[in-house]
Amino acid sequence: MGWNRMTKKGSAITASAIVAAVAGSAFIGCSAGAAQAGILAPSHVVVVIEENHSFSQIVGNTTDAPYINNTLIGNGGLLYTQSYSPEHPSQPNYLDLFSGSDQGITGDYFPSAPQYSEPLNTPNLAAQLLNAGDSFKEYNQTYSAIDNTTNYNQATYNNGTTNETYARKHNAVINWVNPSLTSVSGNQLPLSTMTGFSEFPTTAAGYAALPTVSFVIPNLENDMHNGTIQAGDSFLQQNLNGYVQWAKTNNSLLLVTWDENDYTLQDGNHIATIINGDTSLYVPGQSSQMFNSYSVLRTLESMYGLGYAGNAATSPDLATNAAGQLVAVPEPAPLALMAIAALAFLIPVRRRRGNSKR
Repeated sequence: MGWNRMTKKGSAITASAIVAAVAGSAFIGCSAGAAQAGILAPSHVVVVIEENHSFSQIVGNTTDAPYINNTLIGNGGLLYTQSYSPEHPSQPNYLDLFSGSDQGITGDYFPSAPQYSEPLNTPNLAAQLLNAGDSFKEYNQTYSAIDNTTNYNQATYNNGTTNETYARKHNAVINWVNPSLTSVSGNQLPLSTMTGFSEFPTTAAGYAALPTVSFVIPNLENDMHNGTIQAGDSFLQQNLNGYVQWAKTNNSLLLVTWDENDYTLQDGNHIATIINGDTSLYVPGQSSQMFNSYSVLRTLESMYGLGYAGNAATSPDLATNAAGQLVAVPEPAPLALMAIAALAFLIPVRRRRGNSKR
């Protein structure tokens, strides 16, 4: 009879239905495709994307990542424990987070025809914000004027030719940049939409002047790709902690996430996603809501009343309460226990009467 069993009342229940019910409980209050009413809009959100480490390699690892664990999570953070990356390898995940689609670019290669025609003219977070009168900028560490040449879009592509620590594959924004533009045009972006991390502010006045949404892309030594977890953790502490402390009293947020796991763990591409900042915008804790990068994009879009790009349109927002704060979705322990009990009842050890074998 396989996994199907009949109850005493004759109704069929399947294991897949039970598993779906357990998983579905993680989405209470955040149905896919439905607009999240009343989600609070931060004055500023800074999104930092780290590289190639699984949830279990970061969370709880206070030896290698003390700042992430003790400050970003432990001191008023909201940790999402069921955050997943949509695919492998790196480049398509950056595109997913920025535009809700990998745009047909499924590897770390330099995008080229026929799959790709530069610059792209498809919906993306930066164009949405700029067209709505908000602002956006991407800060790429060790990206500099040397990359703003007539070959700006191909220079230093993968581990660099002129700059060995800036990788173009981690720069999603560049795929929509039209260097002839001085302002947004449709979905295409001016070159000023991205810059070097050296321009990221370090003072309260500078933080207050940040764009509505900023992406920070550490270089290969500080994003945990080529460098260590410790190097990435130190980069965050040395370069983002000032903003985090300022954000706590200035209606602003820091969101740190990873592009993908490190391939060695069969964990479904399980990554950490962490929020810290002004707790009037969220409730600290640990959330078991299951989601991927499309939901992060969708939530940013919902915050500012934007449309939904690509797969964000059918993904759930990160859960909020009635006040519009981001909140933790608790572990569905009672339902999980009920499911286990149901399975135990429905799937007994099979023995034939009068002919039992051991």
